[in-house]
Formats: sequence, C-alpha cells, structure tokens
Amino acid sequence: MPVEKFKDLSNLPEEKKAEYFDQMLNLFFRNGFGQVSKPQMELFLFSIYLDQLIETNKNPDNTIDYTKISDYKISQDLGITQQQVRTLKVKKQLTYPVAFDWKLSFKSIAKNAYYENANGTVVLPIPDKNLYYEIQNFIEEKGGYTDVQLNSKVLKMPAAYFVALAIEVEDNEKKKEKANQIIQKELEKHAIDYKDLTSNKQKIFALMQAGSKIISTLSASISVIQSVSGLAANF
Repeated sequence: MPVEKFKDLSNLPEEKKAEYFDQMLNLFFRNGFGQVSKPQMELFLFSIYLDQLIETNKNPDNTIDYTKISDYKISQDLGITQQQVRTLKVKKQLTYPVAFDWKLSFKSIAKNAYYENANGTVVLPIPDKNLYYEIQNFIEEKGGYTDVQLNSKVLKMPAAYFVALAIEVEDNEKKKEKANQIIQKELEKHAIDYKDLTSNKQKIFALMQAGSKIISTLSASISVIQSVSGLAANF
C-alpha cells in the first residue's frame, strides 16, 4: 500500500503562508544576507512541514497521533532515511520548538509497555525521539535512571520507576492522592522505616522487596499501571 503523501503544502491558508514567508525573511537577513547554510534552510523547511503534519494529525485529546507521523512515513514522504528524520526532529524541537504535553503523550503510549519478569523492568516503545528525551529527563531529574538500549525507540526502566512515573502523570488529583495514601498504608503495614525514603520510587521499591502487592493495589486507581502487560500480576 503506498504511503500517503503529506509534503504538498500549497493548500495552506494565505495568512499561514505569509507568516512562514516573514520567518524566512528574518532567517535570511538576521545574520547578514547569504550567511544561511543549506542545512539551516533545510531545517527551516522541515519545521514548516512537520508543524503542518502535527496540526493535521492530532488525537481528540490534542496529543500527537504518532502512528500518522512516524519516522518511516516521513522518510518515505521526503525520500530521506529514518535516521535523518529523527535527527531533523530533534534539531527542529531545539530551534523551532513545538509545545506539547509529554505527560499526556506518555499516557497515550503506555498501553504499549510490557513487564520483563526476568529483570524486573518495564519496557516502553516510544515512537518519537523528543518524547523519549522528555520522559528520560523527567526520570533522571527525580534521581532515577533508564537503561540505554541499542534500539533508540525503546526506554527501559525499573518497575518501581515506571509506577512512580505513572502516579506523577496522573491528572486526576483525587486518584493521585489515593495512590499516595495506599503507599503510606502499605509502608506502615509492612513496618518499613520510611523516614529516609524521600520519593515514591524508593518507597515502591522497598515495598516490592518486602513482598507487598503494592503495584497490583495501585493499578486499581492508576489506569496507566493497569495497562502494562504483566506488571500488576507480578506485584
């Protein structure tokens, strides 16, 4: 089946064309005429292309439908490699950033995650490199870590980290508060000294080691946890 083509931007509204033309003039004259390199111009045009692609491929909750703007589809559309697409996406986000709610995007792809019982980790396929970096950065800012994979579209993390992340991105404050109360009760039930446990990931990990069914219990409140194949059943 032929891949649908997106690169025809001739039907853009006139005001949008004028906006992009003004941006191009600014790019060419900002640092002296003739100083814009070919890669800079290509990045500018790619930014226009990707912005329109994102705008026309959003889910009802305003998250990006990554299945419709996959690296593969873009590479076929533009006639470049998938690696070039990934590189351009990252450069575009740094130079011409698109505001997006990575937490909502994480929730939309969490159903694709699965639990690896052999090493106690959750494997999450991530279709977009910028989303990958946002999730990875959040985990690292909280003092956690992720395992670097040969496949750059896969993020692997300890189960406790994933559960803590799922609680953090929960936008229903009542559910989040209930989850925190469950963790607290389980700590007390298992007589765990939690005064030095400053984060949920540390508390959840301690409970898992103590044999608590904490993840299974939390899954009733946090749907993201429940959606991960094999996770709640093991804890």
